[in-house]
Amino acid sequence: MLPDLRYALRQLARSPGFTLVAVLTLALGAGANSLLFSVIYAVLLRPLPYPDPDRILSVGLAPEDQASARRLGGQVSHWAYLAWQDESRSFAELAAYRQAGPFDADRPGGEPITGAYVTRRFFALLGVQPALGRTFTADEQQGTGPGVVLLSYGLWQRRFGGDSGVVGRTMILDGEPATIVGVLPASFGFPSGASVWRPFFGLPTSGGKTWTTFFVRVVGRLAPGVGMTQARTELTGLLAHAKFSLPFVRDAAVDVMTLHERLYGSTRPLLLILLGAVGFLLLIACANVASLLVARAAVRQREFAIRAALGAGRHRLMRQLLAESMVLAILGAGAGLVVPALGLRLFMRAAPLRALQGVDVHLDAVVLAFTTGLAVLTGVAFGVAPALAASHPRLVEGLKSRAGQAGVSAHRARLREGLVVTELAAALVLLMGAGLLTRSLFTLLAVDLGFDPGHVVGVHLGRLSSYKYRQGPAGTVFYAAVLDRLAALPGVASVAVADILPLEGFARSGTVRVDDAAPPTDGSGDAALSAVSPEYFKTLGVPVVRGRPFTSADRADGAPVAIVNAAFARRFLGGGDPVGHRVIAEGAKRTIVGETKDVLQMGRDASATPQVLVPASQAGYTPGAIAIRTKLDPERLVEPVRRAIREADPDAADARVFALESELAKSAAPQRDSALLLGAFATVALVLAAVGLAGVMAYLVAHRTHEIGVRVALGAGRGDVLRLVVLEGARLVVVGAGIGVIAALAVTRVLKNLLFGVTATDPLTFVVVPLLLAAVAVGAAVVPARRAMKVDPMVALRHE
Repeated sequence: MLPDLRYALRQLARSPGFTLVAVLTLALGAGANSLLFSVIYAVLLRPLPYPDPDRILSVGLAPEDQASARRLGGQVSHWAYLAWQDESRSFAELAAYRQAGPFDADRPGGEPITGAYVTRRFFALLGVQPALGRTFTADEQQGTGPGVVLLSYGLWQRRFGGDSGVVGRTMILDGEPATIVGVLPASFGFPSGASVWRPFFGLPTSGGKTWTTFFVRVVGRLAPGVGMTQARTELTGLLAHAKFSLPFVRDAAVDVMTLHERLYGSTRPLLLILLGAVGFLLLIACANVASLLVARAAVRQREFAIRAALGAGRHRLMRQLLAESMVLAILGAGAGLVVPALGLRLFMRAAPLRALQGVDVHLDAVVLAFTTGLAVLTGVAFGVAPALAASHPRLVEGLKSRAGQAGVSAHRARLREGLVVTELAAALVLLMGAGLLTRSLFTLLAVDLGFDPGHVVGVHLGRLSSYKYRQGPAGTVFYAAVLDRLAALPGVASVAVADILPLEGFARSGTVRVDDAAPPTDGSGDAALSAVSPEYFKTLGVPVVRGRPFTSADRADGAPVAIVNAAFARRFLGGGDPVGHRVIAEGAKRTIVGETKDVLQMGRDASATPQVLVPASQAGYTPGAIAIRTKLDPERLVEPVRRAIREADPDAADARVFALESELAKSAAPQRDSALLLGAFATVALVLAAVGLAGVMAYLVAHRTHEIGVRVALGAGRGDVLRLVVLEGARLVVVGAGIGVIAALAVTRVLKNLLFGVTATDPLTFVVVPLLLAAVAVGAAVVPARRAMKVDPMVALRHE
């Protein structure tokens, strides 16, 4: 093969334009595949860096209700964890953890760092030994000893310069001292983003009250000889002892999976869909290059005829052409490595999956091996058809002086047309997927949120109040000062406080009763509880559809009152008027004075759940979120709000201030980014397919110049010539679109779990997208058709 490879290099060097187009086309397809494979290998194929990672399981609860499942997110009640820890025999170790922070480090208002609370056996279960110092003791786990903390390797390097004497020193976290007892190795970073680890103490171990339930994440290492199915069966039986204290998950099943699956399993569907998309893109690139090679082989027909006349056999000719295609594939794959080298960081930053943010993705030997194998495979894939077409030279025709310029066979023409049909069909499948995701995105954005986020600035002061302004007069005084300053800012129309802002979940939840109804035992009495100020409804534009909103008369010493949402009225009162009824929540009996429109709290794609709102003055604490309605551009108010908060307390410098509308746009970011990614691949595929069609039409015009000249000489007009060529292109478009629609009906079903309000066979998409493809493709055919209109019959017939 070496002489063939050398000759192939010389031949390609003589045609730099052809070589450049082919290499860039292949680089685009191969590079996109290498990028996606790099991500898939790092996320789905590379095992976790712990001993026997397949024996480490994540245990959660999976309620039947999707809204509850979203709230839990693989967590369990601490009551379930304690029951499993005491009685389970399927696990050698069980541990709980909970992500926490960000914490203020070294001083209040300092640089915030994220961390996690973990039980004592957490590190032993994962097989992690500290690089310096030790892990937590039993006393520290119980909270009876002084505050302690473990540092990540990165934080140790950044904050302490890698000082080996850091163990025993004290650092301040949220205004409280904590002794550093160890530093974890550089390879450890679980949960993702954690820089400090603290003992998880304070879990209630008695009482079983609904409103004192903690939710934690649980990991366990299987005991020797125990399988996942056996462990799931045992935990399901033990869960019955804890169900009485699970307000939202009485119908939940035990959800057991490997820790790797828990962390990254949700990313698999979208990553595989994107890999399929770039696979289609590579198919189109290969078809395009194959079409170029077929045309190039037609021009070289004289060369092949001479070789055959000199004794070259069919296999010898095929080997030569395959050598050229292999050289092109290797050059294309090599150039394609630029795509992951430059695009990996951008892709990971823009990826529509949060689970990818902490994954180390880079080019390594596995990715290079994949790219090499891809180059060989694509070289054979797009090189075989042209080699077969050129390995049957017709000696008599081929040796004629003009055969090297215009020889063409019906077989070769059909081959190029077949390649273009393949490109069009593959492009249509990608366009269908992008169209469905785009339709889903617009449907999601059109959902009624139940409030008006425009001209609203949000503020979160949760961490500040957690350590400095605990329940008591200090918090009341601070918040009063902050609210006064904010209300005095230019352009501010109203200011309100709340436990949490819309689309951010719920602060608290539990079982409620209406009037004298018996306590429910099946989870049907679950509702969320939020504390808000009277200005909440006006500030966030939440309509009160029945009764009245809260007023300044609803003071702490006044009659206990509540406002419920429409979902509450539907579940507990059959949609009737709730005003005047009494609701019992957290042991307090409150009179319902109003009903609001449903406000989405769990996400745009999650239906509203029952919610009970109580006056902030009657909650016994000050809520940690602030909403500000302004008449100005909310972005212009962000910095003045920060200054006002700092003036009230310099330690509050890290308060999070944001334009609510911009923040809420992030709730649709995964769907938007998915549509953009697939849309980008589909656009590139459409361009490649259009270029391929234009190439075939140009090839057709070049080889039918004589025929066109005869038609014109016999009286055919320019419109007739245009119609002739465009209809030939339209024929290929119709065939390609028909095949593409049939393929899309099967392929787009994999998108059904990513769609909202749209089916995988959405009629509008299946009508509009083929029309778009047809318009672009026929437009591409018009360019060579216009060239055909200008054919001079005297020039076309001169050789006769």
